[in-house]
Amino acid sequence: MIWSIRSNVRLNSRQYGDEFVVYCIPSGDTHHFDPLSMAILDALLDSQKNTQEIIQFVADRLNYYVDDELQEHSVQVLNELQRKKIVKRNI
Repeated sequence: MIWSIRSNVRLNSRQYGDEFVVYCIPSGDTHHFDPLSMAILDALLDSQKNTQEIIQFVADRLNYYVDDELQEHSVQVLNELQRKKIVKRNI
């Protein structure tokens, strides 16, 4: 699957320690994200990517080992971001 940030979405973020607060334009929603969720968004800021590319980006960014747990959690986060209408999935 190919993922991207929705074309009408703009994100403004602030970091507080290991946590991120992200304001979403145009919805006006504010979201609280952990480092993994923010790394996923960062992976998609400049271009669309497939799921494996996103997971590898996250692993490199956060110095994580790519294993089943990281893959499953990353997919859960992507689905949650899709539910929040921040990212979209192109099959």
